[in-house]
This record gives sequence, C-alpha cells and structure tokens, in this order.
Amino acid sequence: AAVLMGALKDVVIVETVGVGQSETDIADVADTVVFCAQPGSGDALQFMKAGVMEIPDVVLVTKADLGAIADRTVSDMTGALSLATGEGAGRDVRVLACSASTGSGMDAVAALLAERARATAVGRAARRRAQATRWLQAALLAEFGRWGLRAAARITDEGGESSPFARHAALRQNLETALSRALDAPEL
Repeated sequence: AAVLMGALKDVVIVETVGVGQSETDIADVADTVVFCAQPGSGDALQFMKAGVMEIPDVVLVTKADLGAIADRTVSDMTGALSLATGEGAGRDVRVLACSASTGSGMDAVAALLAERARATAVGRAARRRAQATRWLQAALLAEFGRWGLRAAARITDEGGESSPFARHAALRQNLETALSRALDAPEL
C-alpha cells in the first residue's frame, strides 16, 4: 500500500502499531523513519533489546510538556542510539522533544523533516528501486519459498524499469510455468 500511495502522493505518512518484525519492515518502504517515544515508559531498554534503535532516522520524544521525565527520555533515547549496532551503527539520528498540546518543539520537528526530505532527494530513485527489489524478493519468497527465489534470480527479468507489481506478475508467471513443467515431467 505504501508503494502505491507513494506513486500517487508526494508525502505519505505510515503509522505502525507497535514494535515487531512487521513494524521494522517500514524501513524497507520509507524515506525517513520517525520513531515516537512516550516519556517514562521505559521504552529505551525494550527497544535496544528488540533492535528497533537501528531503524529510525529521527526519534521524537512526545509530551515534552511533562518536563523532567521527558528530558530523561531524551537522554535515554540518545544513549540507546549510541549503542546501536548493525545497519544503524554510526548514523546521525536526531532526538527531539515535542509536545502536540503546547506546540513546543514542533517547528524544530518540521524543519528537521524538511531538511531530511532535501537530503534524501538525491538518492531517492535508487532507494526506491532497491525498496522495490526487496519487496519483490519478499513476495516471491512468500509465494514460492527459497526455491522460487533462487529460480527467479535465474529468470531474465524483462520488467526492467516497470513497477514492482508488473515485475512480480511477470516473474510469477514464469515461475508458475517452470513449476508446472517440472511437476509434469516424467521422473528420471
């Protein structure tokens, strides 16, 4: 759905509902991942354990109007980001505090997101192609398993610059044909 919306709109905001594998997959379709943390929830430790701190480009600590507890959460999140490993290691992830009820920090959030949009515009086309390829691989893996993914890598992808959906349909048809032939072949 995010790929389709991205083709129709300049800005698409996707909200995930929690922390888990499906929520971390947002990094495969988003130009900027914003992680929102609620003060005093102890989330920093949980997120470090779940590997979530390797994903965001921006961390927003909400409810900044709560004062010291929000400041502590900013500190906790900054510390958690410094411990990130893997793909998230060494990235410059900004942590900002904001409050929807008072409006504090919202100008800084808007400015940071605009800055990120400008900074990511340069590689956006290549990133979208890579995201489409990952989506295509995941779809083929789900439908045909590892065998299908390996077989698809050997099939000439005539989709080229077409949409990931068109490429998926073409590869799916080729895989189904190959599988059908293999199942109909007499055993040796």
